[in-house]
Amino acid sequence: MLRKEWSLIANSILVQLSVGLVLFFAIYRTFMAGNLDFDANRRLAVFAMFFAGPVVIAGMLISLFHLGNPLRAPSAIKNIRSSWLSREVVLTSAYCALWLVTFLVESGDGNSTFLSWITALVGVVAVLSMANIYYATGRPGWTDLNTFTSFFGSVVIFGIVSSFLIFLSSGSVEPLVTKILNMLGYLFIAILFLRFVQQWPLFSRLKQDKGRHISNMVSASSENEANIKQYKSLTMLGLGCSGLGVLFAMLVLITANSEPWAALIPIAALLVIAGEVLGRSGFYALGLSDR
Repeated sequence: MLRKEWSLIANSILVQLSVGLVLFFAIYRTFMAGNLDFDANRRLAVFAMFFAGPVVIAGMLISLFHLGNPLRAPSAIKNIRSSWLSREVVLTSAYCALWLVTFLVESGDGNSTFLSWITALVGVVAVLSMANIYYATGRPGWTDLNTFTSFFGSVVIFGIVSSFLIFLSSGSVEPLVTKILNMLGYLFIAILFLRFVQQWPLFSRLKQDKGRHISNMVSASSENEANIKQYKSLTMLGLGCSGLGVLFAMLVLITANSEPWAALIPIAALLVIAGEVLGRSGFYALGLSDR
C-alpha cells in the first residue's frame, strides 16, 4: 500500500523543493543582479532562503518515520564509502548546515551569492545520491533515466514554480521579466515532454511477474500487475495536472497578469505541486511488493 511509503514520498519531494529554491536563488543572484528595475532578486532571495531550510528539515524529520525506530537513524551514516543511502544522509545534513550559514549571511544584508552556489551544489549532489539509492536496486522503472528525470526534474520544476510566484506576485509586466518567465515556461514544458516520451518504452518493459520464478524475485525483473497499473495511472495523472498548471501560468503571461487571469497563479502552483506528488507516488508504486 502506498500509505506505507508516504514518508519517502514526502521526504523526496521536500528535499528537491528546497534544493530547487536555493539553486534558482543562486542563478538569479548571479545572472540577474542589476538587470531588473525592481528588487526581484532580493525578494527571491528572501523567499528562497526563508523557506528552503525549514522545508528540507521537515523532509528529513519525516523520513525518520520510514525507519520504524527513529533511534536507528545514526546507523544510516555508517557505510558512507559503500552506501548511497549513507551518502544521501550525510550530504543532506551538510546541505542543511550550509543553508543556515547562507541564511544568516543573507539576513545580515551580506552577499551570499558564493555561499548559495556551494549550498545549491551540495544539494544537487544530495539529490544525485538519493536517485542512486533507487537506481542501484535493479527494479524496472528505477534502473534507467526515469529515476533521474523524476528527481532532478522536480528540482528544476520547483525552482521554476517559485520563480513564477515571486515575479508574478510583484505585479511587474516589464519586458525582461516577461522574457524570463516565458523561457521558464518553455523549460517546464520541455521537462514534461521528456517525462511523457520516456514513459512509452518504460510502459512496454514493465511486465507482470506471473510465474513468480526465483530469478524474478531476486532481480526484480518484473512487477505485480496492480503496481504497474497504479504506476501508469498516477504517472499520467501527475503529468496531466502539471501540464494544466503550466497552461494556466502561460495564460497569466499572455494576458500580462491582468484580472481575472492573475487568480490562476496560486491554482497553477497547486496543480504543479499535485502533479509532482502524484508522479512521485507512481514512482514509489513500482517498489511495492505483494510478496
